[in-house]
Amino acid sequence: MGNCHVQRYWRSHLRWTRIEVKLVLQRRLVVLRRLVVVVRRLVVLRRLVVVVRRLVLVWRRLVLVWRRLVLVWRRLVLVQRRLVVVLLVLVVVLLLVVVLLVVVVLLVVVLLVVAAAPGHSRGRHRQSHRQSPKPPWRPPAAHFAPPYSPVAGWRRRRTLSPSAQDGEGTQQERSRCAAVDPHVTWQNVVL
Repeated sequence: MGNCHVQRYWRSHLRWTRIEVKLVLQRRLVVLRRLVVVVRRLVVLRRLVVVVRRLVLVWRRLVLVWRRLVLVWRRLVLVQRRLVVVLLVLVVVLLLVVVLLVVVVLLVVVLLVVAAAPGHSRGRHRQSHRQSPKPPWRPPAAHFAPPYSPVAGWRRRRTLSPSAQDGEGTQQERSRCAAVDPHVTWQNVVL
């Protein structure tokens, strides 16, 4: 009888121990699962940290780029100011050059107009008169025969006879002058 009680006891004890072991194992499994979840969360957090660090680095680079852009903009503003000054100087110089060119052209035009004026051209006319003097009276060409003309008469001055050069003239020249006008001498026609 005693052995039966002992066996029952041990059986019940074993059952309880199994149940306890199961419970303990379940608890440990639950803890392990929680640990796994925590580890996964930590991994995710670590990834998040890495992402945040990268974002911070990107932000810093953006800030550096912005600062460089600001510096470049300031330099461009300075260069623009210098360029504006240089452009103004160039415009002023070009205006001065244009004004000087206009003044020179006007002076040249005025000099040409003054040189072409009749008062300044009298000397040239006098020289031309000295080179080819015209007679005081010129008979019309219709009264002369076809082989004779005033120009031919002027040119015949060089080929006159010695008596004509002395002032007497040939009979032919005298007759021609008398045919035109008896009051006109041959010297008026020849000279």
